[in-house]
Amino acid sequence: MAPVPIPVPIPSPSEPLAVPTVNASVTPAPLVVPTVPTVPTVPTVPTVPTVPTVVSVAHSSNAPDLPAGGIIPAAKFEGLWCGFCFPLLFGFFCRRAHSPDETTDVVVWPCLPIPFLERRIRIPGTNRFVKHDDTNAIDIYSSESCMPESQPCPACCCRICPPGGGHPPYTCPAPSLVLVRRGSKLACVFESAAELVQGRECKLTLRSHPGRGVTLRYDAKRQYEQWSYIQLAVGQAVEAVTVVYDGTFIVGPVGHQALNTFPVAPVFDIAFWQMCEGNTVSFVGGRNQAETRQGKETAYSGRAFIVNTDGTISPWNAQHFVLGMSF
Repeated sequence: MAPVPIPVPIPSPSEPLAVPTVNASVTPAPLVVPTVPTVPTVPTVPTVPTVPTVVSVAHSSNAPDLPAGGIIPAAKFEGLWCGFCFPLLFGFFCRRAHSPDETTDVVVWPCLPIPFLERRIRIPGTNRFVKHDDTNAIDIYSSESCMPESQPCPACCCRICPPGGGHPPYTCPAPSLVLVRRGSKLACVFESAAELVQGRECKLTLRSHPGRGVTLRYDAKRQYEQWSYIQLAVGQAVEAVTVVYDGTFIVGPVGHQALNTFPVAPVFDIAFWQMCEGNTVSFVGGRNQAETRQGKETAYSGRAFIVNTDGTISPWNAQHFVLGMSF
């Protein structure tokens, strides 16, 4: 059977061509532009900081470190000195040595007629001496009687009178053993702290001040009422006393030549049990052991001590203090 044709209306030439309308209320889809991947930046290589040149304090001046004779023992500097500090200040000081590398000066300035003490310590390997509590204050020697320069104050000094009377060297009184605050530059850190805690006999030499140790101020006991005592100092390590720590008391062996006259082994004692900065420490003994070791249970005992982990020693009941030097 033949297919039946379907009539398709054909617009006449006179009829307008219908144009489809666009609905204005419909938002056209945004045009999506594909993103171009960014090229990763090369990380900036950090510059290596330059290491500043460190100038040793011992070599920061043109003054000679060592004369032809080499290092000069501190005893060679003893005597009366005159100093001139630019521009107008002058003064005098009497210098005494108490070790080959340490001196103590009694200083007088005419504008301040009150003498005061200055302790100085050698910068190793030089003839320069730094003030013990101010590392910027340095005396620089070219000979045993001439100090052509100092820092930071521009000054020069000369010895006008050597020591007289033929006194032996190192006779300047040693610092006393006293209470100082924790962290003080004068605090004593002991080489044998670990052995002390173990209850072993130990010489009280110092790690904080090499070549020094706890010594006796005088060679024979003194008496106060029923108490025998010898005040303690910080002197040469070869003269350091030997002690035993029993967990509370620091005990001096009776066999020591100066301590064998005590009725019983003496112990460390803070003077009059006053817990104050600068108070002195002595070996003290009573008429018997019970009298000597009293105060263990007393809240304000001046004979009970504790060995700290940093090598210092504190009063048991005032641990903000440690044993140290008076200057």
